[in-house]
Amino acid sequence: MSEANALADRLFDTILDRYPVDASLMGFDVDHESLVDHSEEADQRYRVRLWAIGDAAERLQPETLPDRITLGIVLHEVRTQSDDIEARRIEFGISTNLRTTVPSTLAFLPRVPVDTPERRAGYLERLRRLDGFLATMITRHRTGFEHGRTPVRHLVEQAIELINGHLENLNAFDLVDGASEVIDEVVRPSLENYRDFLRSEALPLGRDTEHSGLCWLPNRRRGVPEGDPRPHDRGHRPRRVARHRVAVD
Repeated sequence: MSEANALADRLFDTILDRYPVDASLMGFDVDHESLVDHSEEADQRYRVRLWAIGDAAERLQPETLPDRITLGIVLHEVRTQSDDIEARRIEFGISTNLRTTVPSTLAFLPRVPVDTPERRAGYLERLRRLDGFLATMITRHRTGFEHGRTPVRHLVEQAIELINGHLENLNAFDLVDGASEVIDEVVRPSLENYRDFLRSEALPLGRDTEHSGLCWLPNRRRGVPEGDPRPHDRGHRPRRVARHRVAVD
């Protein structure tokens, strides 16, 4: 295996470790109990891992076209995922779009394989962890709101309807023995709490359609909380991550 391919494998393993539900959906027999930790601290740990891979990719000198293409893809993925963290999209990204965090989690969680005792036990644990997952999301949203990174009003309204739809169809989560109890004790109150947060805190701050674009949000460097550990100087990131182009000739 070439060094470029080994680095691509390292990146793939890092992504699967970050997104355990995705790993389960793809059939990997890894962590079946966790949900993504979207805390700021976890975001920064993940970005450090991405940057380490980007730095390693920059140091390689590919000799073949396949390796150059592979490294170009690695660097692109490092850049896009790092930029997503830096943009703090999770703080204002409230909608029904599957590319946003809560809708995708609620959509894909009932689709994970539960064909072994370990996977069934892991699924129950994931249901139990929805409470902490949604509490973290509320914390991230509030942080964004405090610094002017507010959601779009009509998207919040749609998100509220989406949560109501899940609350009306909680049987979709009842996939294994014991799930109904966890749904009643954890899933239902967690979803209700998140919906109530959207109604009482997110909706009143929602931007109208005329101000829905990202250009209406405060500059991400000016709107960072005091003491934020993230390096905002682009010199702290791998230079070629920001401007890499794949040579094909």
